Amino acid sequence: EHNESSGTESVDVLAKINGTQISDVEPFTVVVGSTNKHKGATYHFMKTVSAGDYLQIFMDSQGTDTFKAAKGFCVMGMRARGHYAHLIYTADPDQVSVVGAGSSLKTSFDEDNGGTVSSLTNGITYTSATGLLTPSVSTSYLMFSTLPMNMGLTGDSNQRIQNKLYVNGSEVISANAMGYASGVSETSIAVARSLTAGQTVSRRVNHVNIAGGTKTFNEEKGSAFTVFDISDGHSTDPSIPANVLSFSTAADSNVLNTDNIDYNIFDAANYSSFSKTDHSTATNITFSSTTGGFTVSKAGGYFISLT
Repeated sequence: EHNESSGTESVDVLAKINGTQISDVEPFTVVVGSTNKHKGATYHFMKTVSAGDYLQIFMDSQGTDTFKAAKGFCVMGMRARGHYAHLIYTADPDQVSVVGAGSSLKTSFDEDNGGTVSSLTNGITYTSATGLLTPSVSTSYLMFSTLPMNMGLTGDSNQRIQNKLYVNGSEVISANAMGYASGVSETSIAVARSLTAGQTVSRRVNHVNIAGGTKTFNEEKGSAFTVFDISDGHSTDPSIPANVLSFSTAADSNVLNTDNIDYNIFDAANYSSFSKTDHSTATNITFSSTTGGFTVSKAGGYFISLT
């Protein structure tokens, strides 16, 4: 997003299927401060759809400033051909407070942490009591985490959040993220890894207080974790055809107004001249710049990523 005005602008990114907002995918807020500032964030989800359904992605301003969808806005969609599990918060989990220098490590999507979790699984078991995922097939998986977070209006160099992926209780990869003094920030992390049937997989968040005092942290709605079979489904049904699409916009959108209007990010009407860069040959997913919609030819669970 590109803020065109002088104040701090909040913009929701939301998804609709067949014209209706997806009930179990909450809008993800991106906050941009001051004039001509850009803010990047990643938003991902999975959804089961029917053949002929169409998906549209919108931006909805929550403030009084104008904004643009910046050049390079990227969409990637693919249908699962094997096993998968997707977890997403549709209501914020509990706030975490850390008193004094130290940290608090939480397993996301553990029911003890509060919030509301929407899950979509096929061949991978989700245990809400622990937040753990357990695959039933040994193969290669994509582990993908997007973590919108808020540091309780106190974000500074004295606190940070760590986005972590774990396998069988051991850390695989971790990324530090600093927060802004107000509003929502976001950090993403992903890794491709071979997993063995029966291993446990989790996304964990470490809330770090560096300097002391009391620091507060919030993992926000829209926070999501997906484990996705990338072996082309050979372990289940190698005959299933691929459905994939990936492109990015090659120009900024027009300046978009406020007043809580949903603007379709990929509708040519919102550009002086719409153009895109294809990153793969679209297969069984049809894009229309006239409607800004993506129509699928096959039913199934689809992984969607927006950056």
